[in-house]
Amino acid sequence: QVVSRRGTETAVLVPIERNPRNTAVVAVRTKGPTGRAEARIADAIRAESAYVTVNEVVSHATAIDRARLEAIVLTRTFLVLGIVALLLAMGGLFAVVSLSIAHRGRQVGIIRALGARERDVLSLIIGRTGVHVLVGLLVGAALAVPFSRLLADPGTSMATSLITVLVIVAIIALVGILATLRPLRRAL
Repeated sequence: QVVSRRGTETAVLVPIERNPRNTAVVAVRTKGPTGRAEARIADAIRAESAYVTVNEVVSHATAIDRARLEAIVLTRTFLVLGIVALLLAMGGLFAVVSLSIAHRGRQVGIIRALGARERDVLSLIIGRTGVHVLVGLLVGAALAVPFSRLLADPGTSMATSLITVLVIVAIIALVGILATLRPLRRAL
């Protein structure tokens, strides 16, 4: 078992002969500051084999910080891509729904001329559009929950993923409502 800042983690050590690679990582526990031990570790490795080159010797804390930096960069990249995807989805939904409602302007005029009340027209158009948006949201949420769990850090709770998905669903639903009401008010 390996002890890290997060606690005790299980690790499997495999001999290099069983899993040959071009590079290897060697972990050495030292007492005291690692700066003095670095040169001795490199000399010991060179003494063992003349064919092995030592690229660098770093402390455990430095190795963990490098691994965290990679995770932070990857996480922020996914965050930016997710925000861009959300903005594109919002713009696309708004454009499609607004255009769909705007094309129904004559239909709304005819229904109003036949004596339908404004509330009846609103419920008819919003009901049809709402079904489409609702189906899209349900399918999207059903796919988002497992994928968010797949991409999440193992320590992240399920509640965090669900809250994120629910916030996104609420944003998309609000855009759908605004995209429906804006042209429908103009048509009425």
